[in-house]
Order: sequence, then structure tokens, then C-alpha cells
Amino acid sequence: MTSVGGHVAPSSTVVEAATDLGAQHGLVSSAWSHLKSNPYFSAGAGLYTLTIAAVVGRYAFKMFTSNARRKFVVSMETTNRDPSYDWLMQWLSRHPTFSFQQISVMTTNVMIHANEETTSHCTFAPCPNIPHWFLHRGWPMVVYRKRQVERAAGSDVLETIEMYTMGLSSHVMKDIVAEAKMQAVTRDSDKTVIYQNAGGRWTRVQEPRSRRPLSSVILDKNSREEILEDVRLFLQSRGYYQELGVPYRRGFLLHGPPGCGKSSLVMALAGELRLAICLLSLSNRALDDESLMSLLNTAPMRSIVLMEDIDRAFSHDSRVTMSGILNALDGVGAQEGRIVFMTTNHVERLDAALIRPGRADVKVEIGYVSHTQASQLFAKFYPSSSHRVREAFADALPEFRLSVAQIQSHLFLHRNSAEEAVRTMPAFVRQCDAFEEQLDKAREKERKLAKLKAPPLLPFQQ
Repeated sequence: MTSVGGHVAPSSTVVEAATDLGAQHGLVSSAWSHLKSNPYFSAGAGLYTLTIAAVVGRYAFKMFTSNARRKFVVSMETTNRDPSYDWLMQWLSRHPTFSFQQISVMTTNVMIHANEETTSHCTFAPCPNIPHWFLHRGWPMVVYRKRQVERAAGSDVLETIEMYTMGLSSHVMKDIVAEAKMQAVTRDSDKTVIYQNAGGRWTRVQEPRSRRPLSSVILDKNSREEILEDVRLFLQSRGYYQELGVPYRRGFLLHGPPGCGKSSLVMALAGELRLAICLLSLSNRALDDESLMSLLNTAPMRSIVLMEDIDRAFSHDSRVTMSGILNALDGVGAQEGRIVFMTTNHVERLDAALIRPGRADVKVEIGYVSHTQASQLFAKFYPSSSHRVREAFADALPEFRLSVAQIQSHLFLHRNSAEEAVRTMPAFVRQCDAFEEQLDKAREKERKLAKLKAPPLLPFQQ
């Protein structure tokens, strides 16, 4: 070893380090050779080491891919229980770059004509359980429509839509939902959207109805305009109700004979005020008190909850109780901002607690056609007719004897001739009276037969 000034020469240090490294390498190589030749290491320890290394490597890879997916992949999911599902399905079917070979057909607005001919509207959507790819404004998108085996409440199959793309922000997905919603709003802007209860949730009727003009509903006096102004004022009075500390709810009861325009009035009000209609069937066997409360609390805010033929709701098959519907209408957990319309043909059969103020704030009788209504109905069907002909038609019709539906059926039959409609009106009235008389006789006969079939009363029961 050579030293200069007490220091080891660099060249000697490098040589010495190399010699030591070679010696160590020789020792490692020798140890590894001994391990490989060791039968215990080859039989167990080596495989164990390799297994651990494989598990650690697989876990590290999964962590890497999971973090990369969380960081660089944007995803969105919705189910068919949410309104956005229908928005996205319609949006996908209209997207210019979304071309797919595996399709699913959704048919709506089916109309059956003569000779078994039908017309319908078909929406072609991506087939479920298969990934689909397309481009949206330069972004690569993946759509996966998943259909689950279990069923949702009611009879609808539970489905989900999952969308994926590459990116660092979710603004792409939010823009898609906003665009799909705008398309749906534009498409339904001149329509009345209708919901039905399927068990304990609302399902939208696929094809919305055309808005019915309020002028098409002919009521006696000024009741049509009064109800319209009442509903319009209620929609503008949330703050007023809150200042008074009064529950922000409004209930209407429309009663009268069948066919006089109760349901038609609700449809026209919804069209005039651009509200949705939620048809609530209390006779649905999947409906109980708990699901009724959930339905009324989850109804869309700008909607009318319509409960038709409320007097027939509490049948033997119904699971809804009177206390359940009373609590749902104005109990502690009842929803604010709700408009409820109840209709009945027999108001005398309703419990007084159901139609008291707070549950039925406004009660309107919609009865048989008056003289003024008859003249207005005739003018609607024959706008070019003279005042003399309209009055002749109204004079030929007995006041408060026929419903709007009956008179409209007669005017439809003679829609090509106003004079013929006036001339044949007396015969039509006699025909209606004869039918009602036969119907009353048949009902009386049924009552007598039912009384004869009833078991006789025992002395202590009399």
C-alpha cells in the first residue's frame, strides 16, 4: 500500500475497494449456489418467496391501476328510478356519433287501428350488459347499461346507466346531464307530463299528453276561472303561508255525476299552468299507508296529485286505511307545496274528516249541463253557427238532465250538420231517458235478488 503525506493513494483505494467487492460478490454467489442446492429451499422456501413476491406485485399493480382510475377516469351512474335515466336514454338515441350495432327497442305511444294496424314511436337504445363506445365533443366515452336480475318495487326491471371517460374533472358528465335535461324540457315544453304510482314510487308515462286548452272545458257560471285563479294564487303564495305559519298545501274536491268534466278540468288546469299530473290510485294492492305517505312526499313540486273516485278507494282489496290517508294529506310528515285534487261521483259517501278544510279547502260541484253550458258546447262544435241556432239547441235540451259526455257524443255524431244536431236532439234525450229507466229497473231487480239470497235473520238479531 502506498501513502503520500499520511493519506492512502486514490489508485490503491480503488484497487482495494474492487478487491473487497469481488470478494463480497464471490461470497453472495457462493451463498446463492448453496441455497439453490439446498433441497429445503428448493422445495418450500423458494416457492414461498416467489409467491410473496407475486402477491406483493399484484397488489402494487392493483393499487396503481386503482389510483390511476380514480385520478384520470371520470364516471357517472344513474338508475331508472331517477328522472335523469329517461333524459340520458333519449339523449343517447339522438346523439349524432352514437352508432351501435347491439340495440334495444323501447316502444311508446302505441295506437291500435283497424285490421290490426298499429302506430307507435320507437326509441333505439344501447343493448344492456354490453359496453358501447362513442365520441362526444372529442371525448372518448364508454356507456354500459346494466340490467339487474332482481326487480324493483312494482313490476319494473331495475336498470342502471354507467358512463366513463378520460379526464381530470367531472364537468363533462355534468354538461351531458344538463344537455339531456334541456332536450327533455324542450321536448315536453308544450306537453303535460303524467306520472303513475307503481307501488311506492312514481313512474313517468313514457309519452306525455298534449296540453288541453282550458277553453275546451265548459263549466257552469264562472267556476272554471275561479279554480284557475285559486291554483295560480297558491303557486305564488309560499312566502305568505310561511309568514302566517300555515302549512303550504291546497286541496280541492270536485264532485258530481260521472261524465260532467271533473278529470277534464284537472287536465286543462295542468296544461294552462304547465304542471305535471301524478295519478294516485289508492286501489293499487301494492300500496299501503307507508308507501302512500312516501308517494305524497316525493311528488314533483310543480304537479297536481289527482285522486280519482276517492269514494271507491277503501275497498276490501285496498291496503290503505282512512287514518293513513288523513295523515298523508295533512299530518306532521306531509309535504309542503302540494296541490291535491280529489274527485268523486258520490260525495255523500265520503267521511267528513276527509273533506274538511285543510284536506279539501275548495269544494266544487260539477253537475249536469245547464242552458248556458249547452249553448257554449254547441258553439265549440259549430263555431260558425248563428246565435239563433245555438239557442234553439239549448232550448231543445232539458236543463240539468244530461252530462257533458252525453251531449258531446251526440254532437260528434252530427258534427257535419248543426241543423241536424238540433233537429235530432229531442229524440236523443228520449233515448237517454229510456236507457236510464231500464238501468234503474235492472238495479232494483238486482237489489231484490240480493235481499232474497240473504240468510233470514234469527229472532235475537231482529
